[in-house]
Amino acid sequence: MDASFDVQPSLGALLIGLFVSCCLFGVSTVQTYKYYTRFPDDRARLKIMVTVIWFCELGHYICISDTVYNLAVTHFGDPSVLLKISLSTIIAVFFSTVITTIAQVDVIILNLPILRRETYLRRVPLCSHSSSNAFASSVNNAGLG
Repeated sequence: MDASFDVQPSLGALLIGLFVSCCLFGVSTVQTYKYYTRFPDDRARLKIMVTVIWFCELGHYICISDTVYNLAVTHFGDPSVLLKISLSTIIAVFFSTVITTIAQVDVIILNLPILRRETYLRRVPLCSHSSSNAFASSVNNAGLG
């Protein structure tokens, strides 16, 4: 362990972020449960979308928890671990991008034309541009690019 490396500020912020993420995942789980119990007659497409997003959120939470465990327990105090990006971090970025893309496709392509009676083709470039930007910024923020 390097004597000049102070792990407390980094790990403290990481653990607080994990705890907040845990609480928000619990809120998301309750909302998903309430959605299925209150709206059993909704369209199958919408139910599938909610299920896929919930499972992606679950995968994202598992990956982030694994990353924090590896940094806080397995490799505690080893700053060289911060130079490598773990597989679970890469998968978490992927899940985050999938969630963002699904939400944008649903709102921009599938629901706005119903409200405004416009064609789908005018929305596709906007959605694909937003999704590619979300993925690119996720990769850049994760240090993969």
